[in-house]
Amino acid sequence: MRPTFMFIALLAAASGCVTTEVGNPQTDSDVAVAFTGFDEESTDPPVLMRQSFIFRSGVVFTEAWLSLPLVELRFADDCAGDDSRLEGATFVELVSGQELPALPTITSSAQQLCRLEMEVGPTVSVPTGVPEDLAGASILIRGTNADGVPFELRDTLEERFRLDGPYDLDGDESFLVGFALADWLRAADVAAVADEDPVLIDIASRPAVIEGFRERVSDSADLFRDEGGDGLLD
Repeated sequence: MRPTFMFIALLAAASGCVTTEVGNPQTDSDVAVAFTGFDEESTDPPVLMRQSFIFRSGVVFTEAWLSLPLVELRFADDCAGDDSRLEGATFVELVSGQELPALPTITSSAQQLCRLEMEVGPTVSVPTGVPEDLAGASILIRGTNADGVPFELRDTLEERFRLDGPYDLDGDESFLVGFALADWLRAADVAAVADEDPVLIDIASRPAVIEGFRERVSDSADLFRDEGGDGLLD
């Protein structure tokens, strides 16, 4: 079993992947990747270390944790050919943009970032700073529903994402994996039944809600170039 919060630093260049010709020297690129949530319907400017997302539905997210046992970057001089990769693992909180542990900056001599692949999956244990309730799960969301009643969603989703480029590399480059959070949960999904307080949502208590939630999470991720290098989607 792959450790859930230990980094695997592996950058194995495939044969013919990176070449350097006399008179055409290649420049190394330092590539950084961060994670964030966003609300496509919001007109508010993006901010660092956000405290909450307040959606038009009235649903509020104060925490949205993901366990990512694998994050894989694929590099090449020509993405139609062979490529090299780096693997790592992390936990991310999409409201504030926290990563524990943070993915390292990667130095690559390739000319393109071809794609990013990542797995969302359950974790056995969590590092300091990550809620203990995420242990044994892959997603943990906390917030309030449209009536202001606290809710918590905990799920064991297992999903592999592939976010394709290619992106040309030229010196220091920053990228953001963004998740469109507004559609993850409907107002009815987190409505209290009887006198529930807080509202607890998982596959056992609300299977239909979780099935719809999983489908929407699977379609919500994209890869963006961070033009300002500030961790914000402009």
